Amino acid sequence: MSFATMGDDIAALLDHLKIPKADLVGHSFGGATAIRAAIQHPDKVRRLVVISSPHARSGWYPETQEGMGRISASMAENMMQTPTGQLSQQWPEPQRFPQFLDKMGRMMSEDYDWSADIAKLPIPVLLVFADNDSISQKHVAQFFALLGGGVKEPGWQNTQLSTSRLAIVPGYSHYNFITSPEAPEIIRKFLDDPLTNPPAGAAAASQVAPASEKTQ
Repeated sequence: MSFATMGDDIAALLDHLKIPKADLVGHSFGGATAIRAAIQHPDKVRRLVVISSPHARSGWYPETQEGMGRISASMAENMMQTPTGQLSQQWPEPQRFPQFLDKMGRMMSEDYDWSADIAKLPIPVLLVFADNDSISQKHVAQFFALLGGGVKEPGWQNTQLSTSRLAIVPGYSHYNFITSPEAPEIIRKFLDDPLTNPPAGAAAASQVAPASEKTQ
């Protein structure tokens, strides 16, 4: 289990569904997976939305990193009351839940820094964080800067406005942010913004439209 492998899985899923390009949205480790998909398969990603996920492991607060590193099979029994543990009972092989936790713990303990790859992303990116997230505000600013955001005066006419965006939503933490009603509206605005909708995205959408119409 690795972020790189899961990034490839996203690309394989798009191929299986015959979707040439897609807008990817991911929260936490889902955000990391979406980042890897965009880095490894830039031809398949139209726009990227990263929710509460850093571009480097060092972006997590130290106590968060420590907690992630403690995840292992020994926690399986206590985690059975969590949504993840309950969902595991529906797996084809639910007895593999402890091994899954071991794999997650190893992945969460591995160091990574995708700064160089992030800076090369050719697509619009929206970063969404809670004001009391598990990622430091310093890291959030660095992440946005890698995308060309918040590093220069955009001009009165917004002629130098970055196509990447940053949103900080007040009153949430990393753990309850998924319940935020504000985040979906922020994402919708980003996807509807003409500045973030490159011609390639419109062309890809038009290619998918006939198949959608046939199913109606």
